[in-house]
Amino acid sequence: MKLQPYLSQSVPRSQLNQRLIVYYVIVCDDDGAVVIPQDLLAFVAEEGAEHERMESFIVGEVERGAKLPGLYPMNADTKARYEAWKKK
Repeated sequence: MKLQPYLSQSVPRSQLNQRLIVYYVIVCDDDGAVVIPQDLLAFVAEEGAEHERMESFIVGEVERGAKLPGLYPMNADTKARYEAWKKK
């Protein structure tokens, strides 16, 4: 899967009779596209990376035979195992 980021040209928006130019980053892959306002890009990138790590941990746990309750959403025990796993 290849991600294709694209910084849009200005997108005019009208608010209270004032013209506001907002920039968006569009990221797409084979499954679809996401439009992210530029001012949220750092937050989305950081949270997205953390979510991917968490999903990888959960998939690994399921592949080893763990049951989903307590994994998703994580309970305290699973969170502790996840934090230890991230340090490896």
